Amino acid sequence: MPPTLATTPITAYTTYIDGTVGRCTDGEYGNANVNDIPTCTGSASVFSTNAAVASAYSSSAAAVQASRKAESGDCTIIHSENLFGDSIESTFYLYNLGTWADEDTVYKQQDGCGALDAWVWEKADDGTYQAGFDLSGFKGGCIEAAIVSAGGPKITCNDLPGKNENLSKDDEAMYKKVEKARKPWGRR
Repeated sequence: MPPTLATTPITAYTTYIDGTVGRCTDGEYGNANVNDIPTCTGSASVFSTNAAVASAYSSSAAAVQASRKAESGDCTIIHSENLFGDSIESTFYLYNLGTWADEDTVYKQQDGCGALDAWVWEKADDGTYQAGFDLSGFKGGCIEAAIVSAGGPKITCNDLPGKNENLSKDDEAMYKKVEKARKPWGRR
């Protein structure tokens, strides 16, 4: 059984390649909610050189990491534009999608949320999945409900203000991929 996840900073231990286990000298692991094996925010002192302790710790940390990735998912609306009157077309970016996500299920669940103009699905470098797509005339809250119906976590799609403003490098990269995938009659 994996350990219970902490929601506040905790004393952290880190395992080195030689099997030693270090205790963080600053007393905390910087952020208990990131999807990484815990590392110290500062330096670490040797806690144990016992291979069994190091192995048990590594297994425990790996289980926490796998559990967090399996349950993960984030959503950002990276572009919105008024097309005709009240019709709005938006580019959605779903990322950090854990092992619950597969392309067919996510694609089918978003169907009915609006008119799909472009679709991009890919595996990220960290082993999670991401999708980018354009929807026009979408229903508020529909994508969030589709993610839950696909087996994912309950999330909120954050809307970035403006048109291509305030985009991170990842947001910008996905926006360009979606732009290339647009149907010829889609917006420019």
